Amino acid sequence: MTLRNLYEGNKKPRMNEYWKKLTEAQPRKRKLTFDTFREMHDLLRQTLISPGDYDMMMYSMLIHNIGKNPDVMRGVGLDPAMGSHDEAVRRLFSPEYEEQQQKFLPTFADSRIFTDRQKKTIADVLRLPFNLPGFVLSHRSPDEIRTIESVDAQTLAIHAWHGILDIAGTHVDNNHPESSLILNEPTARRLLDALDVLTEPPE
Repeated sequence: MTLRNLYEGNKKPRMNEYWKKLTEAQPRKRKLTFDTFREMHDLLRQTLISPGDYDMMMYSMLIHNIGKNPDVMRGVGLDPAMGSHDEAVRRLFSPEYEEQQQKFLPTFADSRIFTDRQKKTIADVLRLPFNLPGFVLSHRSPDEIRTIESVDAQTLAIHAWHGILDIAGTHVDNNHPESSLILNEPTARRLLDALDVLTEPPE
């Protein structure tokens, strides 16, 4: 899992092990360097400071694909044959579809799992239409930036990392399931540059 590979292993030998797993299937000339891997590791840990932050990220990663469920799509007013699973998740975490959220994600409301603040952060992260990798790699409209103008720094950072980890975990090698084909050195540098600009504190 890309989140675990990037987040865990503070000691260099362990980090080296996770780096090798993440890059095992990458072409040598585009392979993610250990220095860039360590930079991503440090930045991710600066974003996910507490165990609760890690749990929020893990939860949002695990349930993101629930939007592909045809029943979920229909429940939030989308046609399963035409709808976007990202839009389905955004709707599932909007107040308008609270009943559907309780139906399909009954544990989300359990106060023993997440505090109210954590639940708000998760919902805010999953409701944002902006997608950092999509914006950087697919040359989407600059207008998408306007959707994050009023988002707080932690939510924005977690959302950005959610997008990076999601795309990294989607493009994997079948023979090396922990190796990301897309999170190579050129792509990682572009994403880190964009992340730096996106999360830079205002002057």
